[in-house]
Amino acid sequence: MNGPKISGQDLINAVMVADAELLKLCYVTLTKMSMWRMFASKVGQTADRILRRTEVNRYQNYLKKEVRELNMPLDQLRLKLLLTLAEKLNVPMNHLDTYKGLVELGEKLLDHAVKAYKAVDKKFTGHSFDHYVRYQLEKMFEVIGQQFRQASEKQREAFARQVSAFIEQMPVEQQEMIRKKLKLEDLSAQTVSRVLMISGNWAALYGLVSSMGFAFYTTASSLLAASAGLFGLTLPFGAYTFMSSIIAVVASPVFLAFMLPALGIYVGIQKKKLIRLFSPLVLMQLCLSYFSYDSSKVPSLDALFNWWNGIARKYQNLSTEIREFEKQLEDIQQEIAEKQMFRNEILQDIEINKHLRARVKEDIKQKIKTTNRNLLPKILLSAPLYKRYVSIKLDIGRLKRKRVSGEGVLEWLKAQGQKLHREYLRHSKEKEMEQTLDALADLVLKKKIAIAQEEQERWAQTLESERELERELDSVQQEIQNLEKRANEVKSRLDTLKQEHKRLDNDYYGLSQLFK
Repeated sequence: MNGPKISGQDLINAVMVADAELLKLCYVTLTKMSMWRMFASKVGQTADRILRRTEVNRYQNYLKKEVRELNMPLDQLRLKLLLTLAEKLNVPMNHLDTYKGLVELGEKLLDHAVKAYKAVDKKFTGHSFDHYVRYQLEKMFEVIGQQFRQASEKQREAFARQVSAFIEQMPVEQQEMIRKKLKLEDLSAQTVSRVLMISGNWAALYGLVSSMGFAFYTTASSLLAASAGLFGLTLPFGAYTFMSSIIAVVASPVFLAFMLPALGIYVGIQKKKLIRLFSPLVLMQLCLSYFSYDSSKVPSLDALFNWWNGIARKYQNLSTEIREFEKQLEDIQQEIAEKQMFRNEILQDIEINKHLRARVKEDIKQKIKTTNRNLLPKILLSAPLYKRYVSIKLDIGRLKRKRVSGEGVLEWLKAQGQKLHREYLRHSKEKEMEQTLDALADLVLKKKIAIAQEEQERWAQTLESERELERELDSVQQEIQNLEKRANEVKSRLDTLKQEHKRLDNDYYGLSQLFK
């Protein structure tokens, strides 16, 4: 095939020279693609044509609305468009801080675009992006030929005048080639219009254009732009030719074949296939626009480098901060864990002390129960609690000794009932006696009654130890609270950093690949 080879350098230059409208349309097409909206637009257009005798390109209007609402600095848009294309086509990223790096990305995009398209259109057998562009342009010429034959006479005349004027600007030998191939008597608009009504002549026209060597891309793009009136579109040149590419795809059987199963469970899969259809179209339109541009006026790439370097630097700084805060959080959590272990040890020691003090009280109670009354201190004997204890003890003794008997069944039943009642009373008294002994032990400890000197010393030791442990526990608890507060502050900051990090990851494809 004749014609220049589209290179990665061409693609990067194309992105730099493209106007804002085209860049926005390309970006919106890739990021706002909706299969349901496409299908609904297609159904709506069909209904309008049948019921209202009118037809509005609803999907085109949707894209226009998204383009109007997109507000982004031009150089940022250029960078994000390149990265979005890389993401959609699964291109391994490389650094974009040099001209060589950008060109390398451009080459990868073109190569992956061809592979992606071949995966969804088995009729395409080309091996380069040039093959793809020619394949698509031929299909677009077919669509425009159909539109031309369906257009109004006024639209056909307007288009024919533009084609006629375009042919007249060609070199004489190319004019003669077209006249002979299409059997044109002259280059008047009427003659051109009449000849283009014949379906086969569009294929012939494309064949001629495709043989024009270097002028192929600009010639094809100009003819496509001239056909805007056939679609009733009022878009800038670059945006229109890209839109006509989309129309060619959406109107094709391939697209409809994708849409039908998309109504089921394969929406996600089919959307990926559509991305493989549209991503190469974006690249094609950018390149076609570039070939009609004065390449000597390609702006400097410095602004693009600055955007990339700024984003990369911010991403790296965030990564560093995240690692630092993660280390801080890990250290704090480790310290909290150590403090909690120490707190648990203190709690265990406090529990041991409580058991020791309970043992002391049991020993005192045992002494009160077993010591001869004559050997007990008068202060204890005169205490109401002790008198109560003695009274309860006597009651229990009487309940144990009392016997009830009788003859006959009724008397036996009565005796059993009385026995159960005595048992209940005895258990109640024993419980009351135990409580009274507890109170007596507390009295002995409080008044320091000289009956259990050793036990009182043990009590004082364990009590002081427990108070010290309680003070230590309060201190550790406060330290843990302070550490947990600090951990929450660090975690909050870490979450904020991670959210910003993730946002950059989502907005600028490839950062995580390059800066792990």
